Amino acid sequence: MDPITALGIAANVAQFLDFGSRLVSLTKEVAGEGVTVDVAHLSIITSDLVDINISIQRELQPASTNPANKPIPEEEALYDLAKQCNEVAMKLIACLQSVTSQGNSNRIWQSVWQALRTIWNKDELDGLARKLVEYREQLSLRILLLLNSHRAEQNDRLDATILDALHFRAVNARRTAIPPAHQKTFQWAFNGSMGSTKRWDSLHDWLRGGSGCYWINGKAGSGKSTLMKFLHESSETTRLLKAWAGGSELIVASFFFWYAGTSLQKSQAGMLRSLLLEVLTRRPFLIPVLFPDVCRSILSKQLSGPIELSFSELLKAFSTFVASVSNGVKVCFIIDGLDEYDGDPNELAELLSGSTNSHSVKILLSSRPIPACVQAFSNCPSLRLQDLTHKDVVHYVEEKLGRHRLMLGLEMNEPGSTKQLVNAISSKASGVLLWVVLAVRSLIGGLQDYDTTPDLLQKLEELPPDLEKLYDHMLGSMNPRNRCQVPRFTRTTR
Repeated sequence: MDPITALGIAANVAQFLDFGSRLVSLTKEVAGEGVTVDVAHLSIITSDLVDINISIQRELQPASTNPANKPIPEEEALYDLAKQCNEVAMKLIACLQSVTSQGNSNRIWQSVWQALRTIWNKDELDGLARKLVEYREQLSLRILLLLNSHRAEQNDRLDATILDALHFRAVNARRTAIPPAHQKTFQWAFNGSMGSTKRWDSLHDWLRGGSGCYWINGKAGSGKSTLMKFLHESSETTRLLKAWAGGSELIVASFFFWYAGTSLQKSQAGMLRSLLLEVLTRRPFLIPVLFPDVCRSILSKQLSGPIELSFSELLKAFSTFVASVSNGVKVCFIIDGLDEYDGDPNELAELLSGSTNSHSVKILLSSRPIPACVQAFSNCPSLRLQDLTHKDVVHYVEEKLGRHRLMLGLEMNEPGSTKQLVNAISSKASGVLLWVVLAVRSLIGGLQDYDTTPDLLQKLEELPPDLEKLYDHMLGSMNPRNRCQVPRFTRTTR
């Protein structure tokens, strides 16, 4: 049942209850005072009551003939009340018609009273009056419950429309595509600064109690996205952020820019849609607050079907949210790859840095040290990733190269070869994890060609330390059939 139909039934029932109550009350008063009323006037009263009852029956008819429209409990309660009123109305109509049918213009309301008493005794008539009052009280409650039910249903449809407009197919594709961190790597991120000289600001302390922005920066291929995915998925991150939130509700929302992806994966609009989608999925009651004009247009039927939110609407909604986060909520945004944003990086950096003015909102972000980010975040807590991944490089090389069956065989024949290669790779890598991955892959190819330790060291020496030049080197030495795979790796170096 739509709200208009429900209100139509309620209005007709209310009209009957008001009419019936006044009829019974006046009948009893006239019976006591002897006031005369002619039959013509009584006929009009009877006709009005018949019309009201017909309206009630008409409103009830669709519900009984359309089983596909199964009413909700609140609607059923209103139907039952209308049916009860209909039964009373039929008895009153019969009574009034029995009086008017006599056609005597000198008949008085005393006759109505007498006619009613032929159907009900005095106690029953008094009971009718009380019943009409009871029905009126029930009607108020039924209308309130029904409107609340329809409001909830309407809100659900409204929420679904806005959330559908925010969602896009590849909203989590970039984060999902990033390979997980290698076992034992990045565990240092939850420790304090390493060494006697402060080389980085404690991420552990910032997650647990810091504010503003924390900037993870590093060379292309140094593993920033892998670290950000690791932090996003780590239960330790959640534990520390919950400690920061205290008794407040914690909301964590993320976005991973990707220059090689779709337009939404590398745009500010895509970021805003992703962050707002996560926030409003958790707190849908904010939808009318953040998108008031859109919601009004949907409710007034000016907008129907799927809608498209403009960038200005998204930006206004995001700005409103971060400016109005209450003391009962703490929000942490995790945003990776600001340097992969396909737009003015100064605008993006300004938006994000300005979004943390409230102590209830903070942002963990990453990028290469491009000028816009250096200018915006150089005074924020930060770390430079390539300075901190030496142990991660050693773990990876020992796992992937040192435990390779061919390397184990070489180690038996040439003891100490593994250590030499591990040291040489970690020294030349300069903390760039992607360079390490490709270098290890190249050395495994050498093992398959039965290279000796000196051969492998020579091969390693010939590998360019610059990641882009390493791609060119590998491309020149690859089988032409495999060269089509290189662009897939190249996309990750921005």
